[in-house]
Amino acid sequence: MGRWRGVSFISIGFKRRAARCDKVHIEPGYNYHCDQEYKLKLYKTAKIRPNNLLIVGELKPRKRSLPGFWFRWDERANALDVDIQGVPDSTMDLFERGKGGYLGHHTNKIISDKRIYEADIRIPQTHVFHGFLGFHPFREVTINTKMGLA
Repeated sequence: MGRWRGVSFISIGFKRRAARCDKVHIEPGYNYHCDQEYKLKLYKTAKIRPNNLLIVGELKPRKRSLPGFWFRWDERANALDVDIQGVPDSTMDLFERGKGGYLGHHTNKIISDKRIYEADIRIPQTHVFHGFLGFHPFREVTINTKMGLA
């Protein structure tokens, strides 16, 4: 499993969070591109992993020398983010900031009443992916109560 250096749902104290996502898909009717050196894998049903990340899909490289990518639901930002995997921290920083030929950490929400996000992922000399991803997050609510006996 790849490395992620953000803050998990539990450590930021959410009481309501997306517990899973269903029907993760490429939105029909839009242009779609995936570089031949990558394989797109979208999860029909994505559940929160033991590390409290909700990964809805990934781009797996066909060569070990290339980075991989996770499509990850960001609960705090209420957005779909892309995380680069298998690279040094300095490359991860470039990707997250969109510098040095790297692009794609943040997606664009294109339809507000649905969860449809445009992802455009680039690394130097390669346009890795461009497409519109849709999914349905399901929220989980935690309620704490105290009961006393009279």
